[in-house]
Amino acid sequence: MLFKRYSKALRDKKSIKRNYEIDFFKKDNSVFPAEISLSFIYYENIPAVMVTIRDITERKRAETEIKNSEKKYSTLVEKSNDAIIIIQDDLVTFANKKFFEITGYTRTEAIGKPFASFVPIEYRRIVIDKLKKKLEEKNEIKYKYEIELLSKNRIKIPVEINSSRIEHEEKPAYMAIIRDITEQKTREKELLKLIEVQKVFENVIESSPAIVFFWKPDENRSVEFVSENISRFGYTSKEFMSGKLSYHDIIHPYDLKKMEQIILRCIEEGKNNISFEYRLLTKSGEVRWIDERSVIKRDGGERIEYIHGIIVDVTERKNVNNFMRIGSELGVQFTPTADVKELFQQLLEFVTQINGIDCGALYLVDESTGDLNLVAYNGLSFKFVENIRQYSANSLNARILKTEYPIYKLYSEINSMTHGKDLSFEGLEATAILPLKCEGIIVAVFMLASHTEYAIEQHVRNTLESIALQVGPSIGRMREQIHAQQNLNNLQDMFDSLEDFLFVIDTDGCILYTNHFLCKNLGYSHEELIGLNVLNLHPQNRAIEAASLLAEILKGNTSLLNIPFQSFNGKLIPVEIKVSRGSWNGCPALICLGREKENNLQ
Repeated sequence: MLFKRYSKALRDKKSIKRNYEIDFFKKDNSVFPAEISLSFIYYENIPAVMVTIRDITERKRAETEIKNSEKKYSTLVEKSNDAIIIIQDDLVTFANKKFFEITGYTRTEAIGKPFASFVPIEYRRIVIDKLKKKLEEKNEIKYKYEIELLSKNRIKIPVEINSSRIEHEEKPAYMAIIRDITEQKTREKELLKLIEVQKVFENVIESSPAIVFFWKPDENRSVEFVSENISRFGYTSKEFMSGKLSYHDIIHPYDLKKMEQIILRCIEEGKNNISFEYRLLTKSGEVRWIDERSVIKRDGGERIEYIHGIIVDVTERKNVNNFMRIGSELGVQFTPTADVKELFQQLLEFVTQINGIDCGALYLVDESTGDLNLVAYNGLSFKFVENIRQYSANSLNARILKTEYPIYKLYSEINSMTHGKDLSFEGLEATAILPLKCEGIIVAVFMLASHTEYAIEQHVRNTLESIALQVGPSIGRMREQIHAQQNLNNLQDMFDSLEDFLFVIDTDGCILYTNHFLCKNLGYSHEELIGLNVLNLHPQNRAIEAASLLAEILKGNTSLLNIPFQSFNGKLIPVEIKVSRGSWNGCPALICLGREKENNLQ
């Protein structure tokens, strides 16, 4: 072939414009690629051909590497998980296999098709303008954005496009790497729903009295998670989850050991549910009652992974329960055996357990004089109590205490208003004076205070005023019952001072009441006579006669009973008893009054 081209150049007396590649042998018989060119010349005035030989071994090696690289690149492009396209003059001039899979077009259908036809109409103008702008910028900066592509079936497919300006076949073009993000968008939608649900959950938790906890199963109950509404107690969730605070740090010291014992017992007995109440200290030092409901989470064996549950502030419920108990005791019908002073003391002890209150006094108003008399106190020194035990109705102290509405001030301010003794030694700060009313009339007064707080919070004021509204009527009713009992006692004293036989029997003849004179003369105790049938007080041989006479009295045929009594020692006591009809405790009864027979009947 080389000889033919040499002969042609010599014959035509023209150089061969095209260069040729041919292999040459070296002296060691190795082969090397060469590029030759043939040029017609005159050498010593004789026509000749000059052959130029260039060793192109390095170029061939480079070309081989390029071909291999292009092959690898082509393989990578075709097998890529992302679609790769080249857009030139607004047309798709190249696309890999993944692009056809995403859009559903064949290679023949897609190549040469305007890229705008793959984009929904609402995106077309934006995308085309963006392509033109990037081509005009003449830089290779990559851009990433999200749009939707239209498949052959006109289904919108969310994609992420990573694009850049390139040179393709010596012309500017736009290469786009397209990633199908349908699954990602689906997950994002699901995540958004979860986030919305979580927001709702968080809002519910925030507005809920229940605080959610996840505790580690260690001795301090370290906190893995706590809901944000722990702020109700003044703490932040970060303080617990960072390890700065453990749950045991906020438990009331008196309840800590009890709580540990309950949890340990549940674990040893294999129980998974825990439910108990204890006290917790807020960041400001207040004591709150907590109801905890927790579940012990174990692995497949006996190992405890964590404890999760909720805690609820039940302080108000505990206070209400205590108040209802005391209220029910206050509301029971007064009896001579009732310990009223103890009941007042319990009431005051209950009230001084309310947050922000640690001491107090209860005064009753004397109905006749208007004086204030101390009937119970708690948390106050004896020296202080001696100075506040009684206030006359016209004193400044009584006027302040009997103000028609609640007063909340520092005790120093109240004390200065009375111009009385300096009682600052007691160290009282925030003070509440609450009138207790029954039917609009002040029957008692609470003076409640704190040694540490400088103000009584609004929710505490509401609680105190609610208690005052309920306690006032109860104390009023008790006072009425006390007066009734006092009147009864006065009657008892008067009956016992009579030197006459006075007793009351029911329609069956059973003794319901007797005075001291009858008991003394017959030799019986009061307890022995109550419930005894009156026929047993007459001699046995006249019992039938006494029964007949009693029947006549019940019929209204007579009102005199003149059969003698027989004392406990057997002595006969002639009597003349006048019997009148009446009632006793709402039931029909016979009221009997008489003397020994030798005296004139009154």
